[in-house]
Amino acid sequence: MMYKKIFKKIFNEKIDAIGLSVFRMFYIAVLFFEIKQLYTFRHIIYDKEPFEIIGEFDVTFLFKFWFIIVFLLFIGLFTRIATIINYIFSVLIFSSAITFEYHVFYAYVGINFLLIFMPISRVLSIDNLIQKIKYTSLGQPYKVDKKILKINYIVPVFVGIGLVYFDSIFHKFSSKMWMEGLGVWLPSSLPMVTWNDTSFLLNQKWLVLFLGYLVLVFETVFIFLFWFKKFRVPFFILGTFFHIGILIAYPIPWFALTAVALYLLMVPVCFWRRIFNAFKLKSPIYKFYYDIECPLCNKVVVVIRHFDIFNTTNCIPVQGNYNNDVALQAIDEESLLINIHGVTQNNKVKVGFWAYVQLLKTMIYTYPLGLFISLPGISFIGIKIYKFIAGTRLTERCTVENCAMPVFNKPLSETEDVMIQGLNQLNIT
Repeated sequence: MMYKKIFKKIFNEKIDAIGLSVFRMFYIAVLFFEIKQLYTFRHIIYDKEPFEIIGEFDVTFLFKFWFIIVFLLFIGLFTRIATIINYIFSVLIFSSAITFEYHVFYAYVGINFLLIFMPISRVLSIDNLIQKIKYTSLGQPYKVDKKILKINYIVPVFVGIGLVYFDSIFHKFSSKMWMEGLGVWLPSSLPMVTWNDTSFLLNQKWLVLFLGYLVLVFETVFIFLFWFKKFRVPFFILGTFFHIGILIAYPIPWFALTAVALYLLMVPVCFWRRIFNAFKLKSPIYKFYYDIECPLCNKVVVVIRHFDIFNTTNCIPVQGNYNNDVALQAIDEESLLINIHGVTQNNKVKVGFWAYVQLLKTMIYTYPLGLFISLPGISFIGIKIYKFIAGTRLTERCTVENCAMPVFNKPLSETEDVMIQGLNQLNIT
């Protein structure tokens, strides 16, 4: 009854998606380096005769295309189709590496399959931004649902860690080495399978025996207890500790970091929100004035707020607010409505293209881009592009009547049925 209650909760409870997106970026970064390693040694691994006769097919093109897919997944662009292609490539590449096969390949294939069905781009993604831009209209900003089912956090851990541990314990319990507490000590003492000297630690008999038996117990109970919330943080700490140890001792860094990526899913989601909030400024340092009655301006504001992760910029409608700003007293309302204006902390006014340059410099991590586009020559091109995009706004206000921005109907929510009763995104998950 206890497990039934837990399963029912994780299949129905919704939590913040931010932790899943952190996992997506960390895991995809690790996957990239794993693929890069296979690409570097592709002739040795996949050729029938290294550098002489290729295998059943030339994997070079697949690898180059896969790098693009992995990049799209990292930034969260075209995520659904990218996850499908990523899974297909996983099966083709990993199953073909018969001369360089190790157990993390099975984890990659399993996780990459699950990614197809998981809402990994709900937040911290370009797909999220595109959706907000597409469906935002005047007076109706579109808000993406940032809550996802808890099962999306649990299943990858079950597949990528729980099943792997459950499989390994049968080997460990039949091994005299592990049963005598030497499972950590013996392989770490072999110079041909390690890449760092850890002899100082390995010479502490009590420590290696303790770690050996602790690994046995940990892997045995993990698949049964990680479902319970109270065990997740301790398991995260222990599991991360063990795999950082693998990272230090053995030349299989991407295996170790893949497990660490999965353990990130066990971190309470409130922790990630606190981390992100800790880096935000208490109050914005740049004011960006826009015409709230302009459809194009409203979508630009959506983009700014999406990328302004440090809360540096306050996007303010001109209407009803410009009179309160001392820096704008000498500018008439019509000019403010026709052209974009920005006001710095020092009450310096930036207009048009230069308002965007200052915006990029203010958002901290985009400062180099702002500096680059302000260079002579580059800024000349930038001003031309600004005038082209702004179009008639430089002579006439863009409003809902004369602005050619398309208006889209809202997409189906994940609880709305598609053709058949009960067939919706939530039930499919």
